[in-house]
Amino acid sequence: MILTHRRLLASLAVQLYDEGQKEKALNILNRCEEELPVSLVAHEFFSGMDIGTTYMQLGEVEKASNTLTSLADEQVEYLKWYSSLGRKRLIQAGSDVYMRVRCLQNIIKAFETGGDAYKEFAAKYTDELDNIFNNLKLHI
Repeated sequence: MILTHRRLLASLAVQLYDEGQKEKALNILNRCEEELPVSLVAHEFFSGMDIGTTYMQLGEVEKASNTLTSLADEQVEYLKWYSSLGRKRLIQAGSDVYMRVRCLQNIIKAFETGGDAYKEFAAKYTDELDNIFNNLKLHI
């Protein structure tokens, strides 16, 4: 239920932002954080991206970076685990590995388009992804 409600509130915030109602969008996101904290249930990718990028557009650097780095860290953690698997199990998990790589790439792209405040994050996760690719190559 938390994920469903968070997803709906994130969609509402995006819509409000797109309509130029920035203050309402920010209030929705802040209320979402307050009522449905990440300490209860971690962000899932799609609503987390909406929340993080909307915070970014609203100039809330700390909240945007916290949300997006938590998503990126989750992808990195899973990808590192996958890269530790043997060849056969890694191939079996191929579609999930691909999905996590694409998610991480999308987060990096968001950081890159966010401006100077996010360059450090883009560089960090680009390096992480490069290291993961190198480790995956060793197992394939």
